[in-house]
Amino acid sequence: MRPYPGTNLSTDKRIFNYRLSRARRVVENTFGQLTSKFRIYNRRIHALPKNFDNIILSTCILHNFIKKYDKETNLFAEVASTNETLAAYDDLPAVGLNASREAFYVRDTFKSYFISPAGALPWQNNRI
Repeated sequence: MRPYPGTNLSTDKRIFNYRLSRARRVVENTFGQLTSKFRIYNRRIHALPKNFDNIILSTCILHNFIKKYDKETNLFAEVASTNETLAAYDDLPAVGLNASREAFYVRDTFKSYFISPAGALPWQNNRI
């Protein structure tokens, strides 16, 4: 998902961009930790896309299990750099125009949610 482009954005778009940036940072940090421990993330994953969710879920479960039960050894080295982490996703195929329209709709839906009473965070306006 892409942030809204530009500098003179409305408050709701700036809030969306901020929240997206925070979410992206969490995902990148998580994949950095997984990459440092599981070699499958250091190269292109040779599996069917339908299996990606199971691969990711399995490594997350293993990560949490090791972190919980193996406290005596230092199994988690420094987090790999973002560039190494994202290298496995090079050359992803482009998507068509309809996918872009759907992405804009999803982005706008999240934008509306982030400023709604149900989705707004008390501190988000102080961060933009």
